[in-house]
Amino acid sequence: EQLLAGGAFWDSKAVFLIFHEMDEGRMDAVRRLSAGLPVVAYAVTDKSQEAYIRQGSERSRIVQVPVEGELEGVL
Repeated sequence: EQLLAGGAFWDSKAVFLIFHEMDEGRMDAVRRLSAGLPVVAYAVTDKSQEAYIRQGSERSRIVQVPVEGELEGVL
């Protein structure tokens, strides 16, 4: 929230975020950022993130990464 409020992201070409899981607050931040920038948010968790993945758009993508999963081909 502090970075969003301070405008730290707006000079970027794209934003990559890594969370331990998604929630509505994080999804709201992804939506706000994706209004002006392409956003990829990685949720590193074994809990299903399908509800958030389905909310992705042309400018935002939510990717679930299993905690013990291989990162090759994911990042």
